[in-house]
Amino acid sequence: MQEAETGTEPIGEEREAPRATTLLQGEPPRSAEPFGLEEEASTGTGESATSRTAEAAAESAAEAAAEAAAHWGERLGDRVAQAIERLMDGPEGLSARIERSMGRWEDIEPEIEATVRASVESIESAADTIAAAAAAAAERAAERAASGETARHEGKHLAGVDLRGRDLREMDLRNADLAGANLSECDLSGMDLGNANLHRAKLCGANLEGASLKAANLAGADLTGARVEGVNFKNANLCGARLGGVALDGLDLAHANLDGADLRGASLRGANLAHANLHGAVFCDADLTEVDLSHANMAGVDLSGAKMRGANLSQANLLGATMNALDLSGLDLGHANLAGASLNGATLHEAVLDHANLMGAQLVGANLRAANCEHANLMGAVLREADCHEANLSRANLIGADLAGADLSGADLSRANRMGAHMSTAV
Repeated sequence: MQEAETGTEPIGEEREAPRATTLLQGEPPRSAEPFGLEEEASTGTGESATSRTAEAAAESAAEAAAEAAAHWGERLGDRVAQAIERLMDGPEGLSARIERSMGRWEDIEPEIEATVRASVESIESAADTIAAAAAAAAERAAERAASGETARHEGKHLAGVDLRGRDLREMDLRNADLAGANLSECDLSGMDLGNANLHRAKLCGANLEGASLKAANLAGADLTGARVEGVNFKNANLCGARLGGVALDGLDLAHANLDGADLRGASLRGANLAHANLHGAVFCDADLTEVDLSHANMAGVDLSGAKMRGANLSQANLLGATMNALDLSGLDLGHANLAGASLNGATLHEAVLDHANLMGAQLVGANLRAANCEHANLMGAVLREADCHEANLSRANLIGADLAGADLSGADLSRANRMGAHMSTAV
């Protein structure tokens, strides 16, 4: 190990990364009596009633989309602002550390100031990208509500009805309005539910094998224990959906909207979640073996206890994610955004972290043996007692990083920026 440049004191106490939250769901309304399956019961009283229902549904969908977008943007803005404030401000913030070590902030060499500013801007840029994606999704939802919602609800109107345990395979549920309906334990295998409105519907234990849910609205739906093998979820909205314990192995969920979804204990082995919106989703104890999560938005996700072997996280946005004690050995995290993420005790042996953004990340006791961190941004990161034996940290940004007690034997620190880093007790 090359001789370390030392600061005067550690960057600050370990801070707990923000944990993901899930949407609270209420019980869906139930009709007084089970809905009759007679065809005439679902047709309404005439064209005027159908038109009024469709117009009301369109207006409601537009309002819901606008409200969801506003709430999502507010949460994201608060998260990013808090992350930057914790990192930069306060008596133990990066600004104070550098000022004590190097003099007044205004006197820092121009190239160092540029490095710090670029690191902060990387978080802001990621936030802008996420916000733009959310705004685009909300705009598409509003457009559908304004221009196509009438057609959507030309199907059966079954909102709030109790159909649990029924065999519904003979029914035509395309474009159906099933908002808040109870479809638990129903047999919907092989059915076409394209464009159906299943907002907050209960599908606990339902059989959906081989069904098409293309462009369906499943926001807030409860699919706990449902069978979804071979289901087509293309363009489906699963925002806030409950998918605890569901087997989603091998499914194509690329570009899917799973914002705030609850996937505790779910199995997603080999699934495709590339470019998916997983903001705030909960993956506690989920099986993500060999899942493609490249380019996915995973800001604020909780991955506690998840199995990640062979997963692809390249260029994923993991801003503020909870990843403590995970085994990430050999995974591709190149160019990923892990700013403010909590990786305490994580195993990153031989992981690829080149050009990754780990600004302010918590890596206390993490195993980074032989990890490739070339060009990685570790400004303000906490790596106390971390095992960095033979890690490649060449050209890494270690400004203000806390490496107290870290094992840096055999590590490559050539051309790394160690200004203000705490390395006095590093091995």
